[in-house]
Amino acid sequence: MRRIPETRTLQRTVSLLSPFRVLMHMSRRVRTAVVAALFLLLATFDLATSPDVSFLVFYSLPVLLAAWYLGPHEGLLVSVASIAVLVLDDIVARKLYSHPTVPLWNHGGELVFFVFFSWLVGTLHAAFEREVTARKERLEHDLSLASEVQAALLPPPVLDGPLFSAAGECRQALGVGGDAWDVTVLGEGAVSVSIADVSGKGMPAALLMAGFLGFLRGLLPASTDHLDDLVAELSEKLRLAAPEARFVTAFIGVVDGGILRYVNAGHEPGVLLPPFGSPDGPRPLPSSGPPLGVLPLARFREERAPFPPGSSLVLFTDGMTECQDPAGTELGRERVLGLAAALKGAPPPAVVRDLLAAAESHASGAPLQDDITIVCLSRRPTGAPGGTSPDSR
Repeated sequence: MRRIPETRTLQRTVSLLSPFRVLMHMSRRVRTAVVAALFLLLATFDLATSPDVSFLVFYSLPVLLAAWYLGPHEGLLVSVASIAVLVLDDIVARKLYSHPTVPLWNHGGELVFFVFFSWLVGTLHAAFEREVTARKERLEHDLSLASEVQAALLPPPVLDGPLFSAAGECRQALGVGGDAWDVTVLGEGAVSVSIADVSGKGMPAALLMAGFLGFLRGLLPASTDHLDDLVAELSEKLRLAAPEARFVTAFIGVVDGGILRYVNAGHEPGVLLPPFGSPDGPRPLPSSGPPLGVLPLARFREERAPFPPGSSLVLFTDGMTECQDPAGTELGRERVLGLAAALKGAPPPAVVRDLLAAAESHASGAPLQDDITIVCLSRRPTGAPGGTSPDSR
């Protein structure tokens, strides 16, 4: 899972402000042991060396670590222990002073210094933690809003029309991401279906995906007769709008008059399922062109396939095929195609639900490593009742 840029910035800030970066990842018990070991090492050297050698400044290190990593009370405890060692050193060395109050004044001042130092470090740490928490909360709030906006750009999860029914679901690994799908009624008996995956994840991919949907929906009403030209123009728009090294894989199809016309631009193969009871097996619809936004003035090839009543088209992103179990084994394209084939004749919501359940079962509770999107479009069998025409927006 890739992290969002602001999260990486926070972590770099934590690393810069932490004296020992490795301590951040240790348990409290281990951190306590490290501070205690450092303090005992300093105390041993202090008592073993000449009393003329001052270790005062070195005791500030365990005080700092205790106050930062363990808490203000622990910092105060180490401060008192440090002064106790300095007093013990005087007693062991039988150090003489010009007046009995001199050691009291010296060690009392040292104690005040260490207590103030411990309090200052604890206060800075508390302020730092509040700032980190506030920034994380702002980031989570912004991501939540972005996720809601991105979800609003997609069609409803279930579409029910007189000739077609469709369903789709998009699971983003980071709340927002580069996967999207769309189903649009184009006219009497015609419908478009598309799925896309932007390279990368998180907010940058989500912004480019919003641009993809806007470009696609703007081109569809006027260019469905020549999908190859539509996809070529879409690719050029994305190439000019997207940063370098960003591209989009997509499957864009139009069903009209019992024929599916489509362009697969570097995307996972679509699966064309024949009507229930047909002796034909599932038909993969492989890539017929490069990803969008890569090559200047790229050309694409429009393919055609029969789409009789009762047929279904299943589309998915590579997050489905690359879904990993805890051991790192991917679900794999062949298994996904087999799972889709076993759902021949099932209604679109059931197809989407069962494929997502298969991915979740394979992951065995592990978090998503990539966005997963699944779409299913079915043409109603002849004579089957239909719903109202869907509004894909």
